[in-house]
Amino acid sequence: MGSDKENPANGQKTSSVPKSYEITAEGSLGLLALGAAGIRAWRKKRAEAKQDHKTGTGNE
Repeated sequence: MGSDKENPANGQKTSSVPKSYEITAEGSLGLLALGAAGIRAWRKKRAEAKQDHKTGTGNE
C-alpha cells in the first residue's frame, strides 16, 4: 500500500492510494450516452465548418 503524507498547506494527511468507486450500470450507460452525444455534436460542427470553408462562407 502507499504511504500517507501530510499536506503542508492544511496539515491533513493525503494518501497515495487512489480511492475506489463503484459505478452502477445506469451510470456507465449514462456516461456512454453523454460521450456519444458529444461526439455527434462535434462531428456535426466539424462538417458545418468544412462546408463553410468549401463555399467560402463563415462567421467573419
